[in-house]
Amino acid sequence: VKARERMPEQMAEQLARIHAIDYLKQSLAFLPAPRPGLSPAQEAIMQIREALGALNIQNPALEFGLRWAEQHAPACDTLTLVHGDFRLGNLIVGAEGLNAVIDWEFAHLGDPLEELGYPCMRDWRFGMGHLRLGGLSDREPFIAAYERASGRSVDRAAVDWWELCGNLRWAMACLTQTHRHLSGADFSVELASLGRRSAEMQLEVLHLIEERGL
Repeated sequence: VKARERMPEQMAEQLARIHAIDYLKQSLAFLPAPRPGLSPAQEAIMQIREALGALNIQNPALEFGLRWAEQHAPACDTLTLVHGDFRLGNLIVGAEGLNAVIDWEFAHLGDPLEELGYPCMRDWRFGMGHLRLGGLSDREPFIAAYERASGRSVDRAAVDWWELCGNLRWAMACLTQTHRHLSGADFSVELASLGRRSAEMQLEVLHLIEERGL
């Protein structure tokens, strides 16, 4: 119980520390970054479109979500180091709360607000859908803790956008994994089952657009 109560603030504090890292001084400028002329949001949309195109997938729900995302993409004033997969599944937790952040293979330079929306995706709530932050708590205490720790003022609408984008990305990733099975490259019941998970993310995207007035 103690760990659960402390986690939202601890997660926010760790994100603030990650985003404060000077990636130039730490020789991290080699990490993936938005292409010239693209914002982090536009780069994210482009990557999803490219992945779907490589699979030759035409999906009405994903296309609707991507079009909406393009029309409402938030600006980003400053790039920071971004973990890229910051969620409960990539945190080591002990009795006192957060002990470590693991799995950095998706680290890149981008919009720090991406990391505030991503852990709030419904798929990371583990059956506790009413608790928006990973099934632990409401989202607002987490964002407020991040503002205190980082000194940044957070645009909640931009966080909403990044949550929706996270669902689009995960829907695409599930289809990519399923293709590994369907193509015969890697037969796996687990990979095959991810196609259904993609449908769940597609529905969540539509719900986010409709129910929250995004």
